[in-house]
Amino acid sequence: MLFVTKPLYVEAFQFKYSNEGIDKLQVFTGGNVTRHGPQRLPTMGGFAYVRLPNQILVIDNGDYVIKWLNTGEFHNMPEKEFWEKFNKIEDSF
Repeated sequence: MLFVTKPLYVEAFQFKYSNEGIDKLQVFTGGNVTRHGPQRLPTMGGFAYVRLPNQILVIDNGDYVIKWLNTGEFHNMPEKEFWEKFNKIEDSF
């Protein structure tokens, strides 16, 4: 027998470090952006820490922030990994 996974839908956006990016992150997650800056390490760009009720996300500039619609949980992943896993079906956020 062969099986295939059921489709799992997500809502996502690409975080770009800026004042607008921080605001969008705050609205999208409904969490508290507790810390952010233009450089987390000398070789990396902007970042943000988001405190949610049951987790803390550390999001780097260019990461995709994902909301799993079946569970309401958030996750983030690098752009390359995101496009290997997901296909765009419509604009919503």
